[in-house]
Amino acid sequence: MACANYRKALAAVAIAWCAMAVGCAGARVNAWPLLFRETRLQDGEPVTAVEALYPLLSVERGAERSYHVLRPLYNYERRNADGSSRVQFLWPLGLVGSRPDDRTLWRLWPLFQHVTTTRRSTGEKTTHGMLIPLVFWGRTPEEGPYFALVPFGGVTHRLIGNVCTFVAFPLYNYYRHGEYKRHNVLWPFFSWGGTPDGKRRLLHLWPVYVRDRRDNPDGRSFEHNYVLWFLLRWGRQAWGPPGRQHERRYLSVFPFYADQTVRDSSGKLLAHRRRYIVFDKSYDSREKKEAKGWSVLFGLAKSTRSEDVDEFRIVPFYWQHTRYPPGEREAGRKWTRTRMPWPIVWRDVDTMEPGRRVAHLIVVPFYWHFTTTRQAEDGAVDKERKVTLWPLVTVQTRTDGGWDLWFLS
Repeated sequence: MACANYRKALAAVAIAWCAMAVGCAGARVNAWPLLFRETRLQDGEPVTAVEALYPLLSVERGAERSYHVLRPLYNYERRNADGSSRVQFLWPLGLVGSRPDDRTLWRLWPLFQHVTTTRRSTGEKTTHGMLIPLVFWGRTPEEGPYFALVPFGGVTHRLIGNVCTFVAFPLYNYYRHGEYKRHNVLWPFFSWGGTPDGKRRLLHLWPVYVRDRRDNPDGRSFEHNYVLWFLLRWGRQAWGPPGRQHERRYLSVFPFYADQTVRDSSGKLLAHRRRYIVFDKSYDSREKKEAKGWSVLFGLAKSTRSEDVDEFRIVPFYWQHTRYPPGEREAGRKWTRTRMPWPIVWRDVDTMEPGRRVAHLIVVPFYWHFTTTRQAEDGAVDKERKVTLWPLVTVQTRTDGGWDLWFLS
């Protein structure tokens, strides 16, 4: 008897709840999460959306697209403007998509993919299929059909370059992209190739010798040479439009010596860096201001000086950084931060603004000392000091004798 009364009461509550949710909404029904239905206007066209047992089932129908999904097993979408459609199953593993007269895709990630693309201008079709990572097949209008079985041998078209042929990879493979051709034997140890005009050349006898050269139509070019891999290196690199190119040249004899220069198209020196074992000296004027410096032990001890910045550091014991207003280094206006030892003790002194001096001393995390001093034109000095012994007490004093005291704040 009690069970029957319980069921009746539960049914009454459910009916009342649904009645209140639905009401007289008309185009909108809200009994979430069991059922939600809404019709709205989008760009002047009615769109109907339905959700049931959220988030399992969703349906949407409109003038622009139709969409329905049963998460996480399946979802379908169709766009009416171009007739394209997409079906996903076991997301993100399975996908079937198509655009009329353009492209069809079948995919089961990460094992299988098959794509057919149609060129609208000529109607020619390109097909690529793969059973990753072993089997590749397809057909391209320029190169014809292809097939490859990794690692035994085969050929691919427009997957890795225009053409890639291999036999018992990595024993031998041939690569072509445009006019560039390359042969690899026991990749990546032995390689040679280039273009007929000589603007791109490559020779790898790794790790004994490597030479790689490239001249691009946009003015960028480089040439890298290596002997015994990283022990001896030299080369050049150029970038920028014709007539305004910058060129970098370098030479390195590891670990004893390294030299690098950057010049503009007129031959003017823009930057220079030279290293002897653990000491190096540098010069740089590329930021429209000269900067000179030196460092020891690859930056552990370093000094830099430019028009508006001075820096000196011995990591992790001492670090000082000073900034000056542009063109006013000698005027006494500057901002200096000193850390010793980093990051425990911090001291900042700011005299950038005439007649005002701000000083901070911080010993992380217990002691904080802030002082602000202002000097008026008549010589009067206004000084304000604030000291904190964190987290216990803070004291603030002023020139007029006033003071404030805070505890545990």
